[in-house]
Amino acid sequence: MASKEVAGKDRVTRLFEKIPHTYVLLFFIIIVAAIMTYIIPAGTYDRVEQDGRMVIVPETFTTVEQTPVGLFDVLKSFQLGMIGASGIVFFVFMIGGSVQILRETKAIDAFLMRTVTKAKGKASEKYVMIIITVFFALLGGVMGLYEEALAFMPFAIMIALSLGYDPIVGLSLGLLGLAGGFAAAPMNPFTVGIAQSIAELPLYSGFWYRLIFFVIVIATTLMYTFRYAKKIKADPSASLMSDVDYKDLGLNTDEEIALTTSRKLILLAFVAAIITLLVGVMQYGWYINEMGALFFGLGIVSGIIYRMKLNKMGELFVEGAKSLLYGALLIGIARGIMVVLENGQILDSVVYYLVQPLAYLPRVLSAALMVIIQTFINFFIPSGSGQAMVTMPIMVPVSDILEIPRQVAVLAFQYGDGLSNMFIPTLGATMAALGMARVSYGKWISYAWKLLVIHLIIGLFAVAVATVINLGPF
Repeated sequence: MASKEVAGKDRVTRLFEKIPHTYVLLFFIIIVAAIMTYIIPAGTYDRVEQDGRMVIVPETFTTVEQTPVGLFDVLKSFQLGMIGASGIVFFVFMIGGSVQILRETKAIDAFLMRTVTKAKGKASEKYVMIIITVFFALLGGVMGLYEEALAFMPFAIMIALSLGYDPIVGLSLGLLGLAGGFAAAPMNPFTVGIAQSIAELPLYSGFWYRLIFFVIVIATTLMYTFRYAKKIKADPSASLMSDVDYKDLGLNTDEEIALTTSRKLILLAFVAAIITLLVGVMQYGWYINEMGALFFGLGIVSGIIYRMKLNKMGELFVEGAKSLLYGALLIGIARGIMVVLENGQILDSVVYYLVQPLAYLPRVLSAALMVIIQTFINFFIPSGSGQAMVTMPIMVPVSDILEIPRQVAVLAFQYGDGLSNMFIPTLGATMAALGMARVSYGKWISYAWKLLVIHLIIGLFAVAVATVINLGPF
């Protein structure tokens, strides 16, 4: 049976396993962009300032003298991309280092273990499942964590097994909650924040609208989980994992982590930081500098409460920053694509030629196609922040010309980038979570594909409604 399962996985994933490393892929995209500067006619749109932002004047596209990008300029684009995206790159490092200090205290781990211990075998099991799913959704939707949240994934699996379910239920609580929250995030700094910054929108504007669909996405995720959990509780043989030995993944009470006074205080500091973040962003216009400072402060306070030595805090900060090196550098490399397009003066040309077929479609359909395009791109550039740096400089002027609000372009990017995260094999964190639960990719596809379709329909509906109501401020 095991050999058949492996063979099935190979058939499903063979194509995806041949996709180059993301860095390699972006390198070749930059090369292609440079080649295009020799082929695509250079051109520009006139731009005017409108309500404090620069917008394209649609009918003013004109061709200009070709300025192709040579090999040495291609090599320079990596350095220039890093410099251009330096603020975001260093923000990522600040978040990674600070969160690592918080993790070391095991305050959140202790809270999760205590919650499941109290609820085991009781009618409140469903409420525990809701709490765990919402917890992961908030990690993705408010703090913008994805890879970093893997530290808590084993606890979601342990909780599911302790409540009498299988590892797939654990992944539903953790991975699906995380992916849904990340995708429909009300205020994810790495997707919504970066995309709105590129679109020159007020940070986290449209929060109320995204919050509505955040609730809808998480509610459908929970209903999907409950349906499967109820089925296997009534008939354990109906579990997709019935042929896999996973008992040792359950909660080990010998390693129980006590919810001490210091850990309770750290949890209070964590909640206080989230509330401060909401107030700061909504009332005082905070952005990455303020958010970086807030999380840095949370890391220091957590370490002090836990009576951690300063040297230890320093080591943990470096370790956490190092864990996000992959994503942070990806942002800078992705920015290099824009450097090449801008230096070759073909960025506006790409916008012009992309707009031509869309101009004949209804606005709602054009906005929906943006979601589909972003979903396709996500298979190849699974980093939310990296994908924002690649696509938003193109999608923003496209939306301007098509008279689609920039807020809708951000939504299309957000849903297209995030909803498929639960599914794509090119996203290392998703595959790592499956490995933790011993769930093969083939089994996961057979379980999760219907939810992906449901979420994509929700995303398309959200973008369509936002287009109709001209979700703003612009």
